[in-house]
Amino acid sequence: MDNKTILITDISSGLGQTLAEVALATGYRVVGTIRNEEARKQFDNEIPGRSLARILDVTDSEKVPSVLGPDALKFVTEKLHALETEMNEWKEVTLSTNFNETAVKS
Repeated sequence: MDNKTILITDISSGLGQTLAEVALATGYRVVGTIRNEEARKQFDNEIPGRSLARILDVTDSEKVPSVLGPDALKFVTEKLHALETEMNEWKEVTLSTNFNETAVKS
């Protein structure tokens, strides 16, 4: 990847960790949030220059701007609001199979 950087939250375990590993393996630079200093140091040394961790609990919205920059919280909030609006507009989802059709209403 040519200078592609992605932000992944909670890279210390689970899906976040797996996404970070795959992204680094395919050439991305990864900036990840993590909750403790030891894990931060380990990730920063994973692939120097391409792996960078910042200590942050993303559920603490007051700290997000100071760690990720002043526009980060605004950007994330706007994207989540847009997704929530889109999901609220879904009136009916239809699941189809070869045998039957079932409508699931919200």
